[in-house]
Amino acid sequence: MRQVVYSTVIRNISNQMRKSLANKVLNDSRIYVPRDTGRLEASGYITKDSRYIIYETPYARYQWYGKLMLTRDGRAWARRGERKYLTNRNLNYNRSKNPKAGALWVKRCVDDNKQKWIRELQEEV
Repeated sequence: MRQVVYSTVIRNISNQMRKSLANKVLNDSRIYVPRDTGRLEASGYITKDSRYIIYETPYARYQWYGKLMLTRDGRAWARRGERKYLTNRNLNYNRSKNPKAGALWVKRCVDDNKQKWIRELQEEV
């Protein structure tokens, strides 16, 4: 399952600056990504046009929203092809490997680092 978690909203930015910004976001987001084996964190990549960051694991969507997902009959593990549905129950994230791990990790990273990135991009110009 692919989870698109970031898209640039800045329209008047050069391709080179967009690529630089996307790399900053992906790299700085690493400490926000829920981490057990590191597979989710390692699956993050930037699309060729540098407009999206995608995390591609079977559980990326589940981790992104931070809500427990169950099958229609209440099971946590789904059979191949079986859909799961979001519940209102929050996930509990282990922060021993990534101190800021949690839901909506890229969004929270952007909120925390936006001003720093603006300064860095201005220095690059």
